[in-house]
Amino acid sequence: METGVSPKTVEITEHSHAKYSVLDEKNGGSRKLLGTFGGVFRPTILTIFGVIMYIRMGWIIGHGGLLGALLILAMTFTITGTAALAFSSIITNIRLKAGGVFALVSQSLGLEAGGALGIPLYLAQSLGAALYIYGFAEGWSFLFPEHDTRLVIFGIFFSGSVLSLISEKLALKLQIFVMIGVVLALGSMLAGFSTVPSLRQPELWGAFDGNSIWFLFAVFFPAGTGIKVGASLSGKLADPRTSIPVGTLSAWFIAFVTYAVVMVWYSMVASPAELRDNYLIAIDRAAWGPAVLIGLLSSCASAMLSSMVAAPNVLAALGSHGIIPGGQFLAKESKGGTPRNAVFVNTLIVGSALLLGDLNRVAVLITMFFLITYATLNIVVLIEQSLGLLSFRPTFRIPIWVPALGTVTSVFAMIITNPFFGMVALSLVVAIYVYLESRHLETPWETVRSGIFLALADWAAKKSQRVTGANERAWKPDLLIPFCDADELQGEYRLLLSLVNPKGSVHVLKIERMGEISSDENISEIVAAFQAAGLVASHSCIEAPSLAKGAAQGISILSGSLFKPKVL
Repeated sequence: METGVSPKTVEITEHSHAKYSVLDEKNGGSRKLLGTFGGVFRPTILTIFGVIMYIRMGWIIGHGGLLGALLILAMTFTITGTAALAFSSIITNIRLKAGGVFALVSQSLGLEAGGALGIPLYLAQSLGAALYIYGFAEGWSFLFPEHDTRLVIFGIFFSGSVLSLISEKLALKLQIFVMIGVVLALGSMLAGFSTVPSLRQPELWGAFDGNSIWFLFAVFFPAGTGIKVGASLSGKLADPRTSIPVGTLSAWFIAFVTYAVVMVWYSMVASPAELRDNYLIAIDRAAWGPAVLIGLLSSCASAMLSSMVAAPNVLAALGSHGIIPGGQFLAKESKGGTPRNAVFVNTLIVGSALLLGDLNRVAVLITMFFLITYATLNIVVLIEQSLGLLSFRPTFRIPIWVPALGTVTSVFAMIITNPFFGMVALSLVVAIYVYLESRHLETPWETVRSGIFLALADWAAKKSQRVTGANERAWKPDLLIPFCDADELQGEYRLLLSLVNPKGSVHVLKIERMGEISSDENISEIVAAFQAAGLVASHSCIEAPSLAKGAAQGISILSGSLFKPKVL
């Protein structure tokens, strides 16, 4: 029984499978891979519990009031939550490669779309490291006001670069101590309910004082973007299909509840004026101020390390597929699996981002890149679910309104927050996509793009079946070309092309004598030439005792096709 798959197709498929096997062995092999807690939950939750919670949350409440802050929290976690659900759903349908979100989009929409999204995502993670370095410097200046802030920034930047270069696992193991510091800080803050002399009535809606709710949203939004840190380490996880959904969604839920409680705490332990004027009010109002300082410094250092470990992995994944210049150089790994060349390049980019000189500026910049990332993630899942393809069978299913809501809210927030920079960011993504499309990258796996075209063709075929009548206005030359010898067809290519241009179709029918078998390589080349000219072209082969009987059989069979032949 024939399968309809040519020997050439089988050869390519086996080659691709072998290539994937090598990649899987390289990314895993004999290394000790990370689990759900150490590889996803811990870096994710510690990145979320970062600089914004300690030194900007009170400032935001001072300007927007408790309800304004809770509204910003709800908007932020709606966007990041839908993205986390979309990512968790699609991850249970594929075997995710190294690169996290970049790998997911590439496997779904191709390397062009993956690169157009992966480059801004990488830049956002690099800028995130700069954000946490600024936060660390502010906390350090409170403890040691006589120290030069520029030296503090350089010191933490240099330390993080060295640690991420020496060993990724060492950087991740240090997070155990950081988590203890974060728990201690949160406990001390909440204990402040009982130690503050008098609790205040929260101001429900603030005066904003020149800072719109959208600017406050842009400053706060990076507080929720840590949900992709664990996903960026997908190539280092023992079971990414399980670890990423469980670890990401658990961290998202715990962070959301904790943030809401901390916002209530801020609004009750200090006046709006105190919250606006003192970034480090949490230290003054906690039961034990040094605990908050420990949590701030340790969480900023941890989040910085997480970003400086995750970002080079995305950069290396981009390089391994030739999306950015010097790809092989960036993808090269040490014996321990650390992409050291990518770490060096990432260090230079983080250092350049530090020249922006202000935490709020960096936060707004990061917000735009992440909003684009989340919108694209939701669009991928929305497309997969809408097509209804049998290949999309995730074990973690979500309603279709979840990615739809995530897409709309992400795009809306990006446009409202900063229309100019939102358009600049979108233009950057489109420009990268157009550039990568012009390079004709070869995606070494099947993507959903073919499913999109097939779904459209299926829809068009069903619609065309309902059309009745002769339909002369839509007539076009659809040729059936029966022949016995391929050489006859080869000499008539230009004539046939002229007959069917620009909208016709060609079906080449090879008629084999009974019991004869011949190669169809020449036929495939001719059909490919018609297709390259922008025409619909196909070919088939039947056995018949003569050319006339073969042509009659072909006409009878093809009369039920979508583009049934009109000219013999």
